[in-house]
Amino acid sequence: MRMTPDQVAMLVAGIVVFVVALGLLIYCVVTRRPYKAVLFLFVIAIIMIGFPSIKSFKLPGGTEVDLARSLQAVEENPNDPAAKARLEVAVAQVSRQPNITPETRVTLAKAQMVLGRRDEATKNVKSALKAQPKLKVDPSLRALVIRPSPSG
Repeated sequence: MRMTPDQVAMLVAGIVVFVVALGLLIYCVVTRRPYKAVLFLFVIAIIMIGFPSIKSFKLPGGTEVDLARSLQAVEENPNDPAAKARLEVAVAQVSRQPNITPETRVTLAKAQMVLGRRDEATKNVKSALKAQPKLKVDPSLRALVIRPSPSG
């Protein structure tokens, strides 16, 4: 596998940052100065050195962001099957989470409505409003709670 020039630059820069951080750490320990800030440089260096192999990095809460982005993509282009597939995956990921905030439940319900899952959306809206009654909810979603789903 050949590395691209930007990957080589990140590798070299990461090694330089690592060596500088090591020097600073030794200096701080010898002179008995605080070295917590220097430890951050090691994290940066490791990320830079590992850059070519890092495919993705998600912070906590990343699934909620993915859900919102996927929902927006489907709303902008409802006929895009790839966008709907990404939304399906995002809905599945968020649904598996044990502790979902009421705001995320509302977003999840909106996504489920877009995908045609009215019953699941209704449950999530009810759950969100039960946890936070004054939550700002789209009127079309709030209507799910007010009137029963049509029997079809």
